[in-house]
Amino acid sequence: MVELKELKELKSTEKSLEFLISEMELCDGPPVAFTRISTEIKENFKKFESLIYDLKLLANEQTRGSDSDFIYDNIFTAQTNLKRLQNLSRKVTLKSKINQEEKINLERKELLHGGKLKKRLNVKDDRALTDSSTELTETLRKAVDMMKAEVEKGNDSLEEISNIIFKKV
Repeated sequence: MVELKELKELKSTEKSLEFLISEMELCDGPPVAFTRISTEIKENFKKFESLIYDLKLLANEQTRGSDSDFIYDNIFTAQTNLKRLQNLSRKVTLKSKINQEEKINLERKELLHGGKLKKRLNVKDDRALTDSSTELTETLRKAVDMMKAEVEKGNDSLEEISNIIFKKV
């Protein structure tokens, strides 16, 4: 039978979609993480649909009926899986949005009723903040050193100019 790179890529994209959907379902992080995963899912759906279209074109080009039938069977399976994954993605997205809204509403209620806001950052976020602040500090130090060097060059240039002017006078 026909073994096509398009079929392998189709199956790979399908597995990628399943992984991303399960990742979205487990996503408990900030809305930015949810948006990133959602964007990746949309891109993979576009790729999946494009591969199905390419397979249809390829099936029409086949001269042997058995090859064409094999490709059409895979197309049918892929279309069925696409619909299943789209429905699953919609359900997971809706569930995630509802969970995020519930968390936000709980925080609001707690703040409005005088409660203390629980710490929203986890240990990974703390480390990331520490690392980024360290990087920022280093970058600022380098910028200050560069500015000092430029000021010294400017002072040296001014001294040379003043020496030249006073020698002529």
